[in-house]
Amino acid sequence: MIIHLSKSAIEAACEIVKNKNILNYKNKTFLESVNANLDYTEGQKIINTLGEELIQEFSRLEDNRKNTLRKILKSFFIKNTPGYIFHITKGRDIFKDYINDNIIQLFNEAELFKVIDDSQESQLIMEWWDELTQFVRKRNNDAKLYQGRDGEKKSFEYELKKLMKFKSNKKPIWVSLDNNLLGYDIKSYDEKMNIIFIEAKASGKEDGLFYLSRNEWNTLLEKKTSYFIHVWIQDKKEPKILNYEYLISKRFSIKDSDNAEWTNIKVRP
Repeated sequence: MIIHLSKSAIEAACEIVKNKNILNYKNKTFLESVNANLDYTEGQKIINTLGEELIQEFSRLEDNRKNTLRKILKSFFIKNTPGYIFHITKGRDIFKDYINDNIIQLFNEAELFKVIDDSQESQLIMEWWDELTQFVRKRNNDAKLYQGRDGEKKSFEYELKKLMKFKSNKKPIWVSLDNNLLGYDIKSYDEKMNIIFIEAKASGKEDGLFYLSRNEWNTLLEKKTSYFIHVWIQDKKEPKILNYEYLISKRFSIKDSDNAEWTNIKVRP
């Protein structure tokens, strides 16, 4: 459900919790005469999403509503998760570029863009931003984990079908389910029934961009021609398969410096 959050919608939600029959009036002219500036449709959506308790708390207050407004905003972002919230990890100034004037107005009234100093109030503002930033980062990590597992699943099923075409009674093994430190995800067989090792990568990028970890690169160097990477690009039905020769031919510049070690390689297949 898409909700257009605004001061008008929140004020309308307050009116609705005060008078639950307000939306039952068939005379639209009367409803608009109550307060023509309130968005009752979006107000009802806010109540459905956040519940009445927060709205009632906000409605009871005449002054100093900022703390309750902060609660409303946080609850809205966590439960509704609009797309722009994922920019919150970039910092307040950049995040502001992704939100509309209605949201900026609410943030200003909640004093969430206030200049930070060493006061207790500033500490509360930073905690508000930090909690939402952590929420977004966790959602991003969960999404990456799901995407990665989905790529592994596709490679496992791909190898199952391949071995069936070879009329082999051998089956691939999804090794990363039990040990994610091996440097590959699937242990399978080629057409000559030689053991091969497959690292599955799922990429949401059109060009198939993915990252190869240091451990995966070292495993490639160890396994050589028996090591393959399946790159599942967006919703394509077949993987792009990269072999040892291809990856070595890319001549990646990988080396440690005096005070740092490299951790991954950016690959565009």
